[in-house]
Amino acid sequence: MAARSTTNDPFASGLPHLADPHRGAASTKTVVSVARRWLPLWLPVALVAPSLVWIALDRSIWPWDPAWYGTVSVDLWATLSTDPVHWPGSMTHAFGLKPPAVAWLGQLFVPLGETLGEDARALLLSIVVCQAASLSLVYLAVRRLDGTPAAVLATLLVGASPLFVSLSHEYFAEPAQTVAVTWLLLILAGAAYSPASLTLAQLPGAIALGMLAKLSSPAYMAPLALGAVVLLALHRKMLPQQRRRRDRVAVFGSGAISLLLVLGALAWYRVNLDTALDHARNASADTGLYGVDRGFVRQFPEWVERLGNAAFIPFAWIVAGGLAIVALAAAGPRIRIRDPRVVTCAACGTAVLVVLAAFASQPNQEMRYLLPLVPLVAVPVALAVAVSRRRTLVVLAGALAVVQFAVVTLQSFGHAPGALRASYPVDEPVRDARFARALDDVVTQTCTDAQVGRISIVGADHPWLNHNTLTFLAHRRFAGRSGRLCNYTALGYAEQDPEAAWDRVRDTDPPFYIAIDYGNPSNPLPATEAAAVARADAFNRVNVAIFDRVVRSPDFELVPGSRSTGLVIFRAVNASH
Repeated sequence: MAARSTTNDPFASGLPHLADPHRGAASTKTVVSVARRWLPLWLPVALVAPSLVWIALDRSIWPWDPAWYGTVSVDLWATLSTDPVHWPGSMTHAFGLKPPAVAWLGQLFVPLGETLGEDARALLLSIVVCQAASLSLVYLAVRRLDGTPAAVLATLLVGASPLFVSLSHEYFAEPAQTVAVTWLLLILAGAAYSPASLTLAQLPGAIALGMLAKLSSPAYMAPLALGAVVLLALHRKMLPQQRRRRDRVAVFGSGAISLLLVLGALAWYRVNLDTALDHARNASADTGLYGVDRGFVRQFPEWVERLGNAAFIPFAWIVAGGLAIVALAAAGPRIRIRDPRVVTCAACGTAVLVVLAAFASQPNQEMRYLLPLVPLVAVPVALAVAVSRRRTLVVLAGALAVVQFAVVTLQSFGHAPGALRASYPVDEPVRDARFARALDDVVTQTCTDAQVGRISIVGADHPWLNHNTLTFLAHRRFAGRSGRLCNYTALGYAEQDPEAAWDRVRDTDPPFYIAIDYGNPSNPLPATEAAAVARADAFNRVNVAIFDRVVRSPDFELVPGSRSTGLVIFRAVNASH
């Protein structure tokens, strides 16, 4: 038979794959191969893409800790760009109380603020990058253990969890800590297949990154590191000479990264270890502000329930657990104790139990601390479902993850069905910027050249009006641009004594006193903020008493025109106008 001619085919030259079905099949295989090769990149990007939209829409006010983290991030970048000689010292002294990873990374994104229209969005972009990195690491770890279907399932389960989506919208330290935990998960997954030198070169770096993220990281990471050592001992083998030569590059690169991270951690902890330990002890023992210690026996089941709410929408955890159990039953005799998948699941389960036990032993009930545990729940579920080699179970689990991702994403924009709404709050973006603009006006009136170096007082400690928030607003506007650094402080940390609070005002000698305009019906707060003020809380017991004293004091005068959106500003009579 004569060969098929394409000379007269008008599509042959421009689109040869239409002329030759065999070449078309080859082209399709190539596309599929490329797509699969880049799956660890584009799947995480697709899962965090809604968070980028969320950030673009949001006009919310950053509360206490995120505002503090933002201030340090902006200041580090300002120091690097204007006074690089002192930048290393600023890096090692950052925060003092808390490890610095969130600000060390965030500072690199501050220059994007000009492009994105706001420094806050640029800083949140660093959080989204951390989240995408964690998803990629989960994918690579599970693919190494079991293959692509299990890797996709695990990645979907993590990316669809309510806590993961919610913390993609806030500037906290937990996403950086999760990167460290998932990196260690990848090291654990590869310990049975990679040369021991590569595993040992990466372990210090992952541990150092965890310590730079949060002081609590050893509880999350120790079981994973121990699991990696166990797999090294169980699966020692000689690798081909060619493989050893190729791995030398990876070992050298990993060692260099680990060395930098270890040196960074040592530099910061050498300066701040005692202060950080004291802060951690005080925070974990505080039974008045962040929770009540009701005993381990009562609190442990509650933390298990919180983890379920953080990882799954209602009832999804029952379905996921049921599928995993059915899959394990189907796998049956194929499961071996020495199997890296079994060791990985055991390490993940141990880490979950250790962390939950630690939380159940103290009063703090912040659920965001559970974020690094979400991958440690998702990975065993995905491996358990995949080990059965039953396509139906894998498809059902994947469909569950996709549905959950859709529901949680809809909830983050305010459109989720009521019955399926995640128990963990996934807030929609705040589109009304009026109160945020009012705070910007407060900064404009109180952060002047004449007041640089002095500290103004904020007579309220709400998430939307506090000293950290105003300091962040002032620093992100002026630090690195005009060099003007205005700072604000509170009446005290959850101060209960009006006399002690008034002494703080007099000792601080503030140029300005910013407050809620208590008792003035002609200058009301917006409804949401007014409802929050009406609720008594431990951080705002002395506000009204000190406000009344400021109003009566001859040392303060009302700033004309400052009464707006429920706020008011008083100026010290001896302050420069």
